[in-house]
Amino acid sequence: EGTTLVCDARGGGMLKSGGYMLSRFRSDPLAPGYGMRFYIRDADRVFQAGCVGPAGEIRFETGCAVYTQTTDGVETALTCCVGPLDGTAVHVLEVKNTGKTARMLRVSSYMEVALCSQRADEAHPAFVKLFVETDTPAAGTLVASRRARNGDEETPALFHTAVCSSPDAAFVEISD
Repeated sequence: EGTTLVCDARGGGMLKSGGYMLSRFRSDPLAPGYGMRFYIRDADRVFQAGCVGPAGEIRFETGCAVYTQTTDGVETALTCCVGPLDGTAVHVLEVKNTGKTARMLRVSSYMEVALCSQRADEAHPAFVKLFVETDTPAAGTLVASRRARNGDEETPALFHTAVCSSPDAAFVEISD
């Protein structure tokens, strides 16, 4: 079974691969958004990139979703897709300061990791969280895995890697 990435117009969605829900998901349209989230923090405020507000739009294109918005002089474009060759979920976030003064912006990503079946997560949401472990083996990388309850159980893992293409930017940390 391949990778499935679902993106909705509110910036939510889910990520599934190999029969495992990688991210937590509920189909209730009034529930808080699920899926991968990106937050931009400035000295004055925090806002979510990829969440369509009054100054934003979403385009569903062949194979991807593109969220664009401008908030307080910061333009963001978030492209979400699945790589056709290896099934890797890819989120590309472009951030541009359109103001006249330099700003220090911090980008944070967030996702509720499930690493279990949808049925197991819905039946015991607090319990399944007890078996998820995280590690940061290298700068810009986080690995989440599920501890096996017995020796025969498969242990799925999720790798989250952040890469920055700007020579003026630097990663501070990825925390688990």
